[in-house]
Amino acid sequence: MNISSNKIKHNNWRIIFGVWLIYFSFGFCIGSMSPLVHFITNDLSISYKKMGIILGSWQFVYILCAIPAGHILDKFSYKKCLLIASIIMSLSLLCRSLSIDFHQILLAVSLFGLGGSIISVGIPKIANTYFTGKSKMIIMGILMTGPALGSVICLTITSLIFLPIYNDNWRSILFIYSFLPLICGLTWIILNINKSDIKIQNETFSIREQINTINLFIKNKRIFLILILAISAFYLNHGIGNWLPKILISKGISISSASLLAAIPIFIGIFSALILPRFAIAKRRFYILIYLFLNAIFALILLQNTSLIYLLAGLVFLGITTGSLIVILLTHLTDTNIINKKQSGLSGGLFFTMAEIGGILGPFSIGLIYDYTNDFNNALYFFSIVFLCMLIPLLLLKKLD
Repeated sequence: MNISSNKIKHNNWRIIFGVWLIYFSFGFCIGSMSPLVHFITNDLSISYKKMGIILGSWQFVYILCAIPAGHILDKFSYKKCLLIASIIMSLSLLCRSLSIDFHQILLAVSLFGLGGSIISVGIPKIANTYFTGKSKMIIMGILMTGPALGSVICLTITSLIFLPIYNDNWRSILFIYSFLPLICGLTWIILNINKSDIKIQNETFSIREQINTINLFIKNKRIFLILILAISAFYLNHGIGNWLPKILISKGISISSASLLAAIPIFIGIFSALILPRFAIAKRRFYILIYLFLNAIFALILLQNTSLIYLLAGLVFLGITTGSLIVILLTHLTDTNIINKKQSGLSGGLFFTMAEIGGILGPFSIGLIYDYTNDFNNALYFFSIVFLCMLIPLLLLKKLD
């Protein structure tokens, strides 16, 4: 099954929409925890440091599974892999709703990393296999709106609908949410039930060949620098994203309003993912990346204020960066000459494996800093310093390009 580099063939919209739908449920699941952090920590008597460990636990499992997931996606049918991933996500949410202590909810959240790795690694694999050039950037941008929209809807309906209906009972809310990934997975199967050629035929790699290829990728200076930047991108996305409602609550904003305001950067990020990546090609890519990193620093400074106007501006600027930064870095990686299409699953697995190091450290560092200083502004200040330091590998990357 081949797709033109410029347009999608007839009926192939089912694959794109099906993948987008599952990616939507992926983002919905990620967004399900942040508006409930306040209630979970109080109900289970969990410190912020421990909550940071919980929020970053699925990323740890993700790191262990991302490269094997890339190998699986290179070898087996997308149809079965994505359905299994959806079932795993549903089980994760279900187990969270049944958890009664720190260890149980830690294991439940960790389970999500197994299904999540299969899904997110498959996105660049699909885009890189079927599309090239500008069309690939557009499709990547479209697919990346899935998790963003899922998070926005989750934050919104949790605050406006489910928290009032269930009287702040976080267990009942997560139990209801556990059905969504399964429904999306079954819809994916129904949409593609007559498609027997979803499996993409590639050469099979041995484990040794996989390891040698990974070593080759990491030794490439361009890929190495992109991976460093990817770590910082996930550090920001998962760190601030998971704690944002709680950060806003510390500024004097009510619990329900905080969750709604936390949806602003995700909503802005949807438009950012659709617009900016299509321009981030050739020499313009570096200048757009510079802008996104500086913009993130500015956003983190604004979020240290208590004035609503400054906070709203910070949330908007934050969304511009978080919405498109990962997309641009990922396509930057797949455009590297030494990566061919049959290795796109493996390269995507490597990208997300390294990037999720930031996904683990981000939520944990905020919880740790707050436990010791009792001030989220110290964490925001630390994050801004991290992003300022990331200008160094970005400038080194410019020299290689």
